[in-house]
Amino acid sequence: MNKKQRFPKILCMILAVTNVSLMLAPASSALPPLTPGRATVKNFLIAAMQPLGSTLYVWSGGWDETDKLAGPGAKCIEPLPQWRVFFESQGPDYKHYKNYYGPDPGADGNPNPDYDLEKFNEEIRAGLDCGGHVGRSIIMCRGEEERKADFRVGACAKECVERGWGQLKEQGDVTDYKPGDIMSIPKKHVWICLGRCKDGSIVLVHASPPGVHLCGTTLPGKEDSEAVKLASRYMTKYFPEWNKKYPRYSRDGVEYLKGSNQMRWDVSGTKFMSDPEGYTQRAPEEILRELFGD
Repeated sequence: MNKKQRFPKILCMILAVTNVSLMLAPASSALPPLTPGRATVKNFLIAAMQPLGSTLYVWSGGWDETDKLAGPGAKCIEPLPQWRVFFESQGPDYKHYKNYYGPDPGADGNPNPDYDLEKFNEEIRAGLDCGGHVGRSIIMCRGEEERKADFRVGACAKECVERGWGQLKEQGDVTDYKPGDIMSIPKKHVWICLGRCKDGSIVLVHASPPGVHLCGTTLPGKEDSEAVKLASRYMTKYFPEWNKKYPRYSRDGVEYLKGSNQMRWDVSGTKFMSDPEGYTQRAPEEILRELFGD
């Protein structure tokens, strides 16, 4: 994906008027509180769902000013207030392909002529992209000092494997899907699995246009899979503002499943992640029911 996109200038005015940069925005009250530094699959999924319903997809959202490592949006314990402000400023026709002010060169290798550090610092705080979202979910499970350390949000699955936290399966070798699996479509997208439904469809949480939301994969010849119905039910019930603007909760099952590599956590407790609540063995409907108190 080319990051040479256009970013809405309205954000600058909104932040200036509301002076939100000094506040903290509460996470969804429907979810249990996040426990920073607790490396469990349950806490990882809570972190992944904190931005639901109020965070739009923004190129480089969650990255730092170098556009290489985790930035303020990926290290904040509570969602940044700018996320909701920007969400509320946009309508159903929101498009993420706006100005990209960051340092990455274009496809031709030439410097970005629109590079503007001040504008880019606003951009990376306005929402999340897929790497920023997954990176933040991981970082929230780390200790206070570790959260301050560098983390490559653009290579989440690879970073975890290199640190010895899990095992990687290449696309084509993936045969099952468990809650907490980090799935990555090479050079395109990264998402978090919430588990497999009885009909074989997958419930997932990700930052994908228009923003951070639950989704379900479709089945061949069947758009309305169990996973799509489940994702739609929870987004409609608990995030009505989002649902009025962006009521689509399906993704192509072939692209998302056959095209993704898989990073699976080592939950033995001897590495980084553990699973005392047994979330990796649960069905997605059970996990969502427990997390939302449904």
